[in-house]
Amino acid sequence: MRLLEHTPTRLTLGQQRPVSAAAMAVTLLLSVLLLINLTVQAAQRADLFTGAQWVGYFVWAGLALGLIGVSAWTLNAGLRGVRLTFDRSAQTVTLRRAHRMGLREQVFPIFAVSGLEVTHHSELRLFALVMLLRSGEKVPLATASPYAEAELRALVKIVRDFLNQPYRPTLETLLNGEGQAL
Repeated sequence: MRLLEHTPTRLTLGQQRPVSAAAMAVTLLLSVLLLINLTVQAAQRADLFTGAQWVGYFVWAGLALGLIGVSAWTLNAGLRGVRLTFDRSAQTVTLRRAHRMGLREQVFPIFAVSGLEVTHHSELRLFALVMLLRSGEKVPLATASPYAEAELRALVKIVRDFLNQPYRPTLETLLNGEGQAL
């Protein structure tokens, strides 16, 4: 994840995976071409196919359809990514991420979030960035390689500082309806 926006009232972190999305777009294209080729070949030789050849055709067509589904799902995740927005004016934390073939949005009250944490999975040699809720729940946000550990820890500090800094809306923001009167 990286810092996308940092103002006194908003902090936005985001992660997209364009390389993964490009690879999945190519895989999706090749899978569709495989399915088209299989169907054209089967249509040309349908009268010559035996029972075993039809079974083979349906197995390969099923595999191609499965690969199309996985590629489309991963392409969606790579293009949409994850976006976490802390909004002091609205007193909310909004998490947007790819979910199935769409976009899922979760909104938390800002006071329900205690911060971010970096966890390490030693077997996979990966780091994970998770959002900590005051209820004790951990909401996973992103994974990163060991080379990005310092960046994740810097984001944790930025979010901690943002959450610990008191928000005092100005009279202008209150009149515009952007801040909440306390």
